[in-house]
Amino acid sequence: MPILLSSAYGTIQTAVDAIKKGAYYYFEKPVDRARLLIIVERAIENLHLRESHRVLSEKLFPAPSRSSASMRRSARSSGSFRASRGARAPSSSQARAARGRR
Repeated sequence: MPILLSSAYGTIQTAVDAIKKGAYYYFEKPVDRARLLIIVERAIENLHLRESHRVLSEKLFPAPSRSSASMRRSARSSGSFRASRGARAPSSSQARAARGRR
C-alpha cells in the first residue's frame, strides 16, 4: 500500500527520512489538489504494476515444490545427480597422463 505523507513543518531531512522508511511521496502543506490527484493516480498505478509483476513472476518462475527439492537431495547423495550433469572431470593423474601423450 503506497503511503503519502503530508506535513506543515517539513524539512528536506524529514522528507528524505520518510522516503527511506517507505513513503511513496512526501508533500509539504498546503497541498495542491491537482498535484495530489496526479500523485495518488501514480501510486495506484504503481501498486497495480507491482501486483502484476508478482503474479507474472510466480507464473514464469514457480517456487520449487518440496518433492522436487527432496528428489534433488536424494539424487546428490546417491551420485546420480553428478552423472546426470555430464562427464566427470578427469582426475589429476588422468590429466597428467593426457598431457604426456601430446
